[in-house]
Amino acid sequence: MFSVEEIFELAIRLEKNGEHYYRHFLDSLQDPEIKKIFSWLADQEVQHANFFNHLKQMHTERPSDFHETPDGVLLQDYLGDRALSLDDVDLASLTDPHRVLQAALEFENDTIVFFDMIKVFVTEKSALAQLEAIILEERRHIEILQNLIAQEPSAKVH
Repeated sequence: MFSVEEIFELAIRLEKNGEHYYRHFLDSLQDPEIKKIFSWLADQEVQHANFFNHLKQMHTERPSDFHETPDGVLLQDYLGDRALSLDDVDLASLTDPHRVLQAALEFENDTIVFFDMIKVFVTEKSALAQLEAIILEERRHIEILQNLIAQEPSAKVH
């Protein structure tokens, strides 16, 4: 079973992996609209990682505000050997902008599933409200990526 601290560490890693993914393609994408969106998404991932880092620090300082639950076993079962990262994606092989966007969409969907599962570990009301706000932001990321995919971007990755 994961500890609360490990849960937040996974969330931080997840957000940092997302930031790395988006920044990786900034120089190679030619479409200025997609570049602007990827830059914004990378910045969002940094903000989210900072939030989870804050929660992790709060847990260290005030562990009574958080609780261990049997749901950690469910989370462990769900995650299995999954790294919760884009490490499995060979970024160098992604030259098709549609595939770049599709991989980002899959990542954002997985992020929401993970964040929904970790809500049970956050009992402090303002922290839970912020987590809910992050989930809404992640859903907005999905909408943006879906719109870009629907537009069949003609941008090339080089």
